Amino acid sequence: MKKAEFWKGFGAGFAALLLIMCLCATAFAASRRTIDVEDGVGLSINGAVFIPRDVTGRQVPVFLYSGTTYVPVRAISEALGLDVRFDSANRMVQLTTQDRLLTQGGASGSYISAERAKEIALADAGLKEGAAIFLKVKLELDDGRYQYDVEFYSGSVGYDYEIDAITGKILSMDQELDDFIVPGSPSGSGTISADRAKEIALADAGVSAGSAVFTKTKLDRDDGRMVYEVEFYSGTTEYEYKIDAITGKILSAERDTNGSAAPGGSTGAGTISADRAKEIALADAGVSAGGAVFTKVKLDWDDGRKVYKVEFYAGSMEYEYEISAETGSIISRDIERRN
Repeated sequence: MKKAEFWKGFGAGFAALLLIMCLCATAFAASRRTIDVEDGVGLSINGAVFIPRDVTGRQVPVFLYSGTTYVPVRAISEALGLDVRFDSANRMVQLTTQDRLLTQGGASGSYISAERAKEIALADAGLKEGAAIFLKVKLELDDGRYQYDVEFYSGSVGYDYEIDAITGKILSMDQELDDFIVPGSPSGSGTISADRAKEIALADAGVSAGSAVFTKTKLDRDDGRMVYEVEFYSGTTEYEYKIDAITGKILSAERDTNGSAAPGGSTGAGTISADRAKEIALADAGVSAGGAVFTKVKLDWDDGRKVYKVEFYAGSMEYEYEISAETGSIISRDIERRN
C-alpha cells in the first residue's frame, strides 16, 4: 500500500483526530472545562478487537463528544505502525511513518547507523573489529523504542547487545563463554563459504544445482561449533543438512518425501516469490511496507502443500500468516497485541 494512499480518507481524518485527542487533556487543564462524554465505545483494527493502553499497560477509554470519537494518540498510532513522540518545547505531537525514521530520525536526532551500533558494542567489549565475527546487526522495534540487536563472537566468547537506535545508549549486554574458537577470530581458522556448503549438501543428496530450490543457507552456532544449516527441495523431496563451517563435514542429513511437488520440481507449479507473499500479508493487515518489521518469511511444507510463513510487527501489533506458495491465498492469520 503506498503511503500517499494510506493517508487518504480514513487515514487523514483519523490522524487529525488523534492529535486532537492527545492535546485535549492539556486543553482541559488549561481552561478548567468540564464536559459530558459518552463512554463504552469499542474499537477494532482490521477486524480484530483492539484495547488501547497507556505506557503502564492501563486501559485508556475511547469516548464520544459532540459527535466526534476521541482515542489515545500513542496507542492507536503505534498499532498503525507510526512512531510517536512529543516535542515539549513546541507542544507538538510528532507522528512519523517507519519508512522515514531512518532518514529523518526522531525528536532526539537522526538514528545511528548499523556500523555505529557495531562500534559502540565493540568499544564496550574492549575489542577491535578484526577480532570479532558478527552474526547479527538488526534494527528492531521493542516496547515502542527502536534499537539495534547486535550479536558477535570473539575467541570463545559470545556477545549480545541491545543499543538505543537514537541515543546509542547500551540498553542491555549479555556475555557468554563457550568451549570453542569462532572462525575468523585471531586464534581460529576461516570458514567455508555458503556456496561451498550448498555444494557439499547437493553432492551428498545426488541432486544437481539446477533441480534444487534452496530455502535456507544460514551460518549458525550449534553445540559449541559453527555450522551451516542448509535446506532445499528437489521434486517431492525436502532435504535438511547441518555442515561443519570449518571442515565441511556433514554433521546431520535428513530428507522427507511429500505428496506434492516442491518448488522447482518437474511436476510442481510455479510458486509466488517471498516478496509477493509479504505484499499479500501487508495488504490483508492494512499495514504499509514501511510500517512493518519482518521477523520471518520462510517457504515451508505444511500438510503436503507449499506455504509461506510470514511474521512481522507493526507498532504494538504482531501478525502471523500462512500463505499458499502456489495460489497466494491466505491459509491462516493470527493477529495479537504484543506484551
